[in-house]
Amino acid sequence: MRSWLEERGGLPPFLCITAARSGTGKTTLLEQLINKFTARGYRLAVIKHHHGHLPPDQPGKDTWRYRQAGAAWSVLAAAGGLVWHYDSHREGAGPYPIDPVRLVAALAALDPGLELVLLEGYKRHAGLPGVEVMRPEITGTARPVTPAGRLLAVVADGLPAAAVPVFGWGRLDELVDYLVERLGLKGRNTGC
Repeated sequence: MRSWLEERGGLPPFLCITAARSGTGKTTLLEQLINKFTARGYRLAVIKHHHGHLPPDQPGKDTWRYRQAGAAWSVLAAAGGLVWHYDSHREGAGPYPIDPVRLVAALAALDPGLELVLLEGYKRHAGLPGVEVMRPEITGTARPVTPAGRLLAVVADGLPAAAVPVFGWGRLDELVDYLVERLGLKGRNTGC
């Protein structure tokens, strides 16, 4: 019997949106990409990496009690969505206590209709393809910080020094066309 992964032919494509530092427009770019991909009919998910500590589960609540009893995960499911609690300190993990590829796999298992997963951050995670937002006037650098082997494109005003295609903020439809091809997404009638 074949696994769900084999039946689907693998995970949905995933793409990191990175920048040299905060305040350069990653969230703005993600909002626009989400809008453009969903307008074309793609079903997608977004995972945001947060560098700090998340607010802890509330002591005394059921999900907190489950984790105190030894569960690695506790999931609160309701009509409004899911909240996952995971105790990464127990695992002794590094800067990415939950591997983003495993998160993509979990999302794909929960929603086999996902066609794309966008990740904000994870710029230091090896192997994840990325698009970098560059604003030299904010970051002080005109070169991408994303390793060359994973960088698919740059979004910037002006023409930074990049060995990949550069798309201005006014050319995001062209960026989406490029990403559809590079990520191997099934073509859609754009309706535009």
